[in-house]
Amino acid sequence: MKRILIFSLAYYPHVGGAEVAIKEITDRIQDIEFRMVTLNFGEEKQEEKIGDVFVHRIGSGNEKWNKYWYQFFAAWNARRLHRRYHFDGIWAMMAHSAGIPAALFKIFHPARPYLLASQKADPVGRL
Repeated sequence: MKRILIFSLAYYPHVGGAEVAIKEITDRIQDIEFRMVTLNFGEEKQEEKIGDVFVHRIGSGNEKWNKYWYQFFAAWNARRLHRRYHFDGIWAMMAHSAGIPAALFKIFHPARPYLLASQKADPVGRL
């Protein structure tokens, strides 16, 4: 079975368009194991399974600082998870918040395919 590591700044129960997109995609793909590195906003479990995604939450719950430190700690945590689960590819949801730690991870694992997805709310005419 293939394994994909997802980088996302937030995930359920914190819901926006990007989180819904991840859940819709992962619920429809049955032959891939998905794991995610996301922020802990303070109330969530550090590790849990939500739908078809194994969620690994990092951070202290201090929302102000977590968003900045996520860029580095997510890449560090991903390297630790990769040693254990041996991911076949990485997926970052949103360019700035998740793209940076995914790119840092990619530096150390250049053979891993990297998908960057962006979930924008702008109308098509504004793109």
